[in-house]
Amino acid sequence: MWPLADHRDMTGLLHRRFLTLLVVLFAAAAFTAPLNALLPAYMETALGRPTQFTGRIMGLIMAAAGIWFLVGGALADMLGAKRTLVVGLAAYGVCGSIFLVSWAPLIVGLAVVIGLGFALQTSGAQSYLLGAVHADRMGMGAAMFFVSMNLGSAVGAALLGPLADRLGYPIMGSVMLAGLAVVIVASMIALAGQPAATGPRRTLASMLTGYGDLWSRVAVRWLLATRFLTAATWGMATFAFPYLLYKVTGTNKEPAYFHATSLMLATGAQFGCGRLCDRLGVRWPVRILAMLLIVCFFLTALCVHTRAGLWIGGIAITAVAWSLSTTMPALMRSMTSESQKGRIVGATHVAWAAGMVTGQVGGGWLLDPRFDPAACYFAASVCCAAGAICAWMATRPFPGARLRSRQCPAR
Repeated sequence: MWPLADHRDMTGLLHRRFLTLLVVLFAAAAFTAPLNALLPAYMETALGRPTQFTGRIMGLIMAAAGIWFLVGGALADMLGAKRTLVVGLAAYGVCGSIFLVSWAPLIVGLAVVIGLGFALQTSGAQSYLLGAVHADRMGMGAAMFFVSMNLGSAVGAALLGPLADRLGYPIMGSVMLAGLAVVIVASMIALAGQPAATGPRRTLASMLTGYGDLWSRVAVRWLLATRFLTAATWGMATFAFPYLLYKVTGTNKEPAYFHATSLMLATGAQFGCGRLCDRLGVRWPVRILAMLLIVCFFLTALCVHTRAGLWIGGIAITAVAWSLSTTMPALMRSMTSESQKGRIVGATHVAWAAGMVTGQVGGGWLLDPRFDPAACYFAASVCCAAGAICAWMATRPFPGARLRSRQCPAR
């Protein structure tokens, strides 16, 4: 059973832990923003690589992350969330190097390291969130968690995109590396430690076997299917929007500013979603958002040939997709015990990474000049429809699942 937060900490140490985490995530997101916002443009303009190559590289990052998410979740339960987060930041911090190299095998190697770091950083950060925020506030806590990363990514894209235009990609990559080095050192000093799993001494192998119990739960399986399908659509979106906007305008500023604007405008939707989850529970927000995502992708497919259509559709998809992500921590917490908080994060992110790989590789293929760009968004609409069905099933009142965030799971 999830322990309620110690009320002595609710206005003191607990809040400091959480706010420090938000600052670390904001800074890390700022210095990694070009990885998603500018990589397609860099690969095509600086290296002369087609979109299929970029899609495979972005897919490889997610594939490597998917392999390590299970280990990251187990490590967070065994060693503690802070250690897992710091190690992840150290590996993810090499992402700036990808803008400094042109040799394909080295790019592939960096992609694998970046994926490893992303998996450990995400597992550690979300495990830290689940342990630092009271159950009654998980909706708003998750909103603040994701908003901190989105705002950081928005600021980073807005500042580093123009830097790439003025001084070149290598200078931008060097700034990313230096900034992330500072973030890593600061996180080691400032983040408060959280205890690892209590009880008898556990090995990594024994922690990994705990995934079997999660898989045996019907609600968890539907949750994993939801994460896979919705992530596939988001993978297509994160690849397609920056690339198409770059092709329309021929400048790095356009995709960078789009990245920044869409994330900043999504913050209001995330806060509203978080508050709604705290007041009413997660069931209906998950269902409604999953259905809205279908509408957004379908309408974007109809107006994808215009600059305004890309901007409006992209902002709407970003707001709905990130709001849906905001519901996930409360939904995960409703299905697991405190000792499994790392592993439920790991399991759901394996599904998420698999979906991102599928979406990014598929997006790179569908954006080939042989196809109409609308094909990418129509394909995403189909994935969204399947994801909405799974979301509906995942939020049914299965035994052992408590879908109101003010309640604690029975086990």
